[in-house]
Amino acid sequence: MSELKFYIKCDKVPHLMMYYRFEFGNVKMYFPARKGGVSEGPFSGLNLSFRVGDEDEKVKTNRRIFFEKIGLEESKLVTLNQLPSNIVRIVDKPQRLEGDGLITFTKHLALGVYVADCVALYLVGKDYIGILHVGKRGLTNGIIEEAFKLIEPPECAVMSPSICPTCYEVDLWEGIEERLKKHGVERIFNPKICTYENPEQFFSYRRDKGKTGRHLAIITQI
Repeated sequence: MSELKFYIKCDKVPHLMMYYRFEFGNVKMYFPARKGGVSEGPFSGLNLSFRVGDEDEKVKTNRRIFFEKIGLEESKLVTLNQLPSNIVRIVDKPQRLEGDGLITFTKHLALGVYVADCVALYLVGKDYIGILHVGKRGLTNGIIEEAFKLIEPPECAVMSPSICPTCYEVDLWEGIEERLKKHGVERIFNPKICTYENPEQFFSYRRDKGKTGRHLAIITQI
C-alpha cells in the first residue's frame, strides 16, 4: 500500500521559492507559498492568478518560475473558471470550463484550483485523481458529495494549507473530514497550516480584505 509523503521545499536560489509537496504512489500534489515571485503590493510574491488585478506580465513570470521549479509543462494543466459552486467536472484534456472541482482518469494531465484561505482538497483514487476548491459555500452545497456521485471514494485525501477554525467561523477542516469519513475515506491528511496566521507565507482573502493573490494548488499523476 502506498505511503503518503509530505515535504516542504525551500530553494534559496534564484527566487527564494517555497512550496509544499505531497506524494502518494505516482501522484504528486503541489501547493506553492507566496515566496519566490515578482508581483508587488497586495499581490507581493508568487501570485499565480490573472483574475485578481495583478499585472499580467508579472503573473506570467510567476507562473514560468513555478512550473519550471516543479518540472511541469503548463500546457498539461487544467483549471476552471471558479464560481464558487458545487460543480465537479471530469476532464481528459485542457479545456475551458466553469466549476470548482476537477477529476481525471487520464495520466500525465495536471489539475489545478486557485485558493487563498479555502481548502484545495486533493483526491487520489485507484484509477483517478481529483482536486476540489472547498470553501464555505462549496462545503455547504455539497461539493464533496457531488464528486462522489462521479467517482468511488478515494484511497487518500489531502487538505492544503488553509484558514483554520480559530480564524474563521466555519470549521472547514472538521467539516471536510466529517464528510470524507462518512463516505468511507480513512486516509485523510491535514497539515493544519493556517493561511490567515502566516502572512509571509500565504495569501489570505479574509486577512487581506479581498485584495490579495492566489495560490495554485496542483495534482498530477505520472
